[in-house]
Amino acid sequence: MKIEIAENMLYSWLRHCKCCQIVQTNFKASSFWPKNNEQEMEALFNLFQADERFSNFRYTGYRGRLQTFDSLMKDTECDLLALAFDEGNSYKLFAVESAFHENGLNYNDTQKKVIQKFFRNYLMARTFFTSDSVELIFVSPKIGETTLERLNPYIQQLKDFLAEQRQQVTIRLIEGDEFNTAIMEPLSHAINSIADESELFVRAMKLWRLNEHNVERRNAGAHRPAANRAQAPVVQAANELRAGYIAQTRLFELLRSGRLSQEEIANLQDASYCHRNFGRLRYPVLKSTEQGRFDDHGRARYYSEEFVIGHVHYYVTNDWYDRNKDALVAYLVAHDA
Repeated sequence: MKIEIAENMLYSWLRHCKCCQIVQTNFKASSFWPKNNEQEMEALFNLFQADERFSNFRYTGYRGRLQTFDSLMKDTECDLLALAFDEGNSYKLFAVESAFHENGLNYNDTQKKVIQKFFRNYLMARTFFTSDSVELIFVSPKIGETTLERLNPYIQQLKDFLAEQRQQVTIRLIEGDEFNTAIMEPLSHAINSIADESELFVRAMKLWRLNEHNVERRNAGAHRPAANRAQAPVVQAANELRAGYIAQTRLFELLRSGRLSQEEIANLQDASYCHRNFGRLRYPVLKSTEQGRFDDHGRARYYSEEFVIGHVHYYVTNDWYDRNKDALVAYLVAHDA
């Protein structure tokens, strides 16, 4: 079986940095699934096929004949599809494609390949899922300047086309420095907290760090500890991260640091203070372990990890949503975290 390390890396990124509860690699919809927006998406597909802006990007099949919407949906396979659930039944859908070419992104027809991947994944997402929030991502760590100059105008044309048809979608090309700050640094920072040893990229990184640790022991003082290398400022990385990830990394570090005063520790146990200062947070940030982790309905509202602060054991709430993120980041910045 062929193992794609890039897909394994993005699988871990989506799970732990984007906090997606469901992630599927090599996703392909079943022909037996109901199609929620079939007529609307088929009409959108036909408009794309007829639009002169995309005359070089039309979907064709046998002997160059124009492909039908139904056959395209049967053929569409996405490298990774992920769902990140928020409050209630709402969720965000990520459709991610990756291309790791050592000498830079280089398909036979790069512009056509990328635009077609974006658009068919959008059609698939809207046809088989009901989420109003869809983000299409194409990841390539290295893309040459000439290729970017040719590709970006077509991506903008696709964005314009979808906007003209009143389709709400986010389209992102992640490459170069953004690949490092948006994906590698947050994931590297999370590695030590990931317990799932079945994730290939995570295991590889832990093995690499073990080797780094052994080298550092032999060359004491020659290198900084590996755990501190990829810590981008939280504000810089915040747009890429879910609130829960930020809480489990930066907030946890702040609590372990011992820098918070006893007065502030008391504030973090006050429901009104936390609701006011953390974007309408529904539970106090801290709760003594004697009070338990579960609410009256038996749902765990606090992480299982315990923090000892001033000889008292605490749990930290796990009830973080996107609406809490800006306030959480502002709090961390105010406390130099």
